[in-house]
Amino acid sequence: MKCRWLTLLVMALLSLTIFAQLPAPSSAAPGDIDQEPNPTPRILQTVNIYVNVDGELTPEVPDERQTDPQVRGIPSKYTRTGLFGLGILPFIQMEWAIVGKFESKPLRQPMYMGGRITFVMWAKTNTGSATSDFRFTLFREGEELVRVDVQNQNIASEPVRITAVGSLGQQNDTFMPAGTRLILQIEARTQYDNAVMLYGTSRYNTGFTFNANPLDILTATMSKKSVSMEYTDAFNVPVNRMFYQCLIDGYILSAHRIETEMNTTSFAWKVNWIYPMDPGDHHVEIRVGYDPSGAGNVTEFFDLTLRIVKESRFVKFVRTNSTSIIGVLILLIIAYVFYTKRIKPKRTAALGEREIRPKRKLTRAEKRELKRERKLKKKARKLRKKGKLPADVELGL
Repeated sequence: MKCRWLTLLVMALLSLTIFAQLPAPSSAAPGDIDQEPNPTPRILQTVNIYVNVDGELTPEVPDERQTDPQVRGIPSKYTRTGLFGLGILPFIQMEWAIVGKFESKPLRQPMYMGGRITFVMWAKTNTGSATSDFRFTLFREGEELVRVDVQNQNIASEPVRITAVGSLGQQNDTFMPAGTRLILQIEARTQYDNAVMLYGTSRYNTGFTFNANPLDILTATMSKKSVSMEYTDAFNVPVNRMFYQCLIDGYILSAHRIETEMNTTSFAWKVNWIYPMDPGDHHVEIRVGYDPSGAGNVTEFFDLTLRIVKESRFVKFVRTNSTSIIGVLILLIIAYVFYTKRIKPKRTAALGEREIRPKRKLTRAEKRELKRERKLKKKARKLRKKGKLPADVELGL
């Protein structure tokens, strides 16, 4: 019976400790529920894609400290022909030559594109001037999405900004699956060899601007110590290069107290603003983007409610002294193991012996009789020691 009570006590203490370690069930009410992205989005954000110093397409804003642009020559490609190939009435036939082919990293998340696309390129000549035709082509892996030509572009010794405008469709349904790459190919058709392309800095921002939804804010939650947000990024830009902003009831939280971590299951980034929150209803505005100036940023609004659940003194005691309680439980388990080893097994009746019945509770009369017998036995032992009672005499008790 003692073993059974000790086992129940240990199990009850273990259960209470585990229960006390669990988080409060309704300390913070989530402001939103994760939703599936709209398969055919109607509204897309304007996103700037740049050719960085490594020749890679990325939405990261070029570092302002990088002032010297990267240079790539604009080649000329032509053939000299004539009447019947005899050189009579010779003339030059120019052909398209590839200036550069730039790729993005494989997309981490799917995204949609659509609407207007504007290609930008910076060029200059080393000496004099030049005239060239340019062709901008955007590929989805090996599939051509849009092609735009610019005719008779004059290039001088001072940098010239060359633009070309095309369309990805007005339905916003150009789909980019996860794992695919965007490829920008720039070609030139000229007879001059003294022109170069400039890229890789904030001033010489060669690339393109288009409408897409690479960023998606999934959900926002609130606790007593922080406000959290999860978002996905198709281009997987490092978190230290992203722009985050959180407004609580119109108050902007400090950007210096931000913690980030990745959800390895959904590849979503979680951003925590460390800030103590008061119970009640709060209006939360969250922004995330590549550019602090606002280009391509995504903004979502949430109405969050923070409810504080009062804990009992016992639960608080267990939470604050959990290590000591676990140590006591371990000692109880060890004591229980040693105690069970020392318990003698119950005696059973052998073959031919009378069955041993368990002891029953004595009545009052039996207790008085037992007490009287013990007194008489004690008195007889004393008389034997004094010699007043022979040793061979037995008391008829």
